[in-house]
Amino acid sequence: MNCVVQTYRYVIPYLNGLHMTIDGWRPGPDEEGWKLPASLLSDFEEDPGNSDDQLGYNVPTLVRAVPRLHEDVAALLKLCESEAPPWRRVRPKSTAAVMFGFGDASGTAFGVLIRDSPSV
Repeated sequence: MNCVVQTYRYVIPYLNGLHMTIDGWRPGPDEEGWKLPASLLSDFEEDPGNSDDQLGYNVPTLVRAVPRLHEDVAALLKLCESEAPPWRRVRPKSTAAVMFGFGDASGTAFGVLIRDSPSV
């Protein structure tokens, strides 16, 4: 999944539902799956006895899907339905130059200054 996200950045927002569902069994998420602030997490302390993992949590075999999971999966399926990945421009098609100009309004053009932008 890391390679997919690094290559196709537009899928990142749609992985939230998947991540919140997978990690939703841990103490602290609200009913929609978002992590609660640290000030409210003290209410969710669990008994460290009878733990199945190294952190002392009871790991379930099934998890509850968060409400946004179905919409996120539908969006990911829509984004991945084409045969070929979408093209993304890496280099610009054209360039532009910026010039700064200052001058007087007398009509003699005394004191006119035009400066090129620094080249990149």
